[in-house]
Amino acid sequence: MIFLYFIISLISAADPNVPFALNIGNVDIWRIQDSSRTNSLANMFPTLTPSDFTGLVDSAGNPYLTSNGNFVDQVSYSGTLLHSQGKWILIDDGLGSLVPSNQPTRIPQGIETIVALTEINFVLLTHFHTDHTGWNVNAPQNTIEFPNAQYIAQSDEISYWSSSPALRNSSNFQNLLQPVITAGLLQGVTGTHAITDEVSVIPCKGHTPGHQCVQILSAGKSGIIIGDSMHRSFQVQRPDWSAVYDWNTSFSEPLRIGLVTMIGENSTTMMASHFLFPGVGHIVKETNPLPTSSGWIFVPVSSQ
Repeated sequence: MIFLYFIISLISAADPNVPFALNIGNVDIWRIQDSSRTNSLANMFPTLTPSDFTGLVDSAGNPYLTSNGNFVDQVSYSGTLLHSQGKWILIDDGLGSLVPSNQPTRIPQGIETIVALTEINFVLLTHFHTDHTGWNVNAPQNTIEFPNAQYIAQSDEISYWSSSPALRNSSNFQNLLQPVITAGLLQGVTGTHAITDEVSVIPCKGHTPGHQCVQILSAGKSGIIIGDSMHRSFQVQRPDWSAVYDWNTSFSEPLRIGLVTMIGENSTTMMASHFLFPGVGHIVKETNPLPTSSGWIFVPVSSQ
C-alpha cells in the first residue's frame, strides 16, 4: 500500500478555493490555486497524437485524454506558500489581476487566510512566464503585491527576458517585473542558493534559460517544487515528451529524466504548478509499465 511508504500530513481537502495544507518535516506548506482551464493535447503537445497514449493510463487506471483529444483533467495555475524557520516564502504567484479566473479565490486571497501579504519575506520565481509572475504587481491598484518581500530569480532568467524588446513584451516585463526591479526588490542568484536552512533554489534550466526548482530538506523529509519542469503528470512516465512551451528540449528532457529518478528513489514529495490541483504527490515504480515508459508513475495525494 502506497500510504505505508509515504507519509504526508494533510490538513485540508483539495477544494481549489481553499489552500491545500501539508508539511514536510518542520516546513508548513500551502498550495493555492489561482485558476484552472481546459486544454488540449494539440495546444500543449502538438507533436503528439492520441494514438501515442494507447495503453498509457494514470495511477488509478484512467486515461489521460478524452475521445476528442482534450485532457481529462484541467490545467491548474497554482502557487505555493511555505513557512520555514520563521520566514514566509511564496513560490510563484499565478496569472495575476490582468487575467480573469474561473474561481472567486485567487492567490492573494488564499494567502490572506494564512498571513498578511505584507508579511511575505521572499517570493521565489521559478521563471518569468506570466502565469508564474502575474501577482508580482496588482495592476488595477498599480502596487507591488508583496511589498516587503525579496524576489529571487536566477540571474540567467533576468538576463534572458530583459535582452530584447520581443522577450520583454512576451514576459510583460514592463508591467510585472520592472516595478519590482525599480523598487530594488529583485535579486538575481547563480546556481543553488539557500533561503533558509531548509529551503533552497536549485537551477533547472530547460523550460526557460534560468528556470529553477525549490528544494525542501527538513527533519529527514524532502520535497521539491518543480515549477514547469513538467506540465502534465504523464510526463513522469514519458519524460522524453516536451510541452511546446519548453525553451530548449535538449535541456528539458534530460532534466525531467533525472528529476523523475531522483524524486522516485528518494521518496520525495513533489509539487507541480500545473498538475490537477493540489498537484502534490509522489513518484513510484509503475506496476506494468509500457516498454516506452520510464518505469515510474505519479501518484497524487488523493490516491495515497
